[in-house]
Amino acid sequence: MSTFDFYDSRAKEAEAAAECADLDNVRDRELRSAAVFRKLADQVKRVELEREKVDEERRERRAAEAAKAAEVAEEDFLRPPRARRTILFTLNFSRPRP
Repeated sequence: MSTFDFYDSRAKEAEAAAECADLDNVRDRELRSAAVFRKLADQVKRVELEREKVDEERRERRAAEAAKAAEVAEEDFLRPPRARRTILFTLNFSRPRP
């Protein structure tokens, strides 16, 4: 059961309890409870939708970055060796050995 389902079921239970209540203060309490749970359920749904939107934007951005990196790597590979942008790492043999 997801968080939304939990809050939604609690809101429905509170609404049903409010309909069955004989006392005004009990009915008011259940209606307040139903309103709070309905608000929480709506908030959870909004957060889930926003999270999906952000995840989709992140996937698109990463795909664009990967395409750009592949393009740069291809351009670099096609350049003559002296004009390449790659960095060569050399080992430092000048430090004393133990």
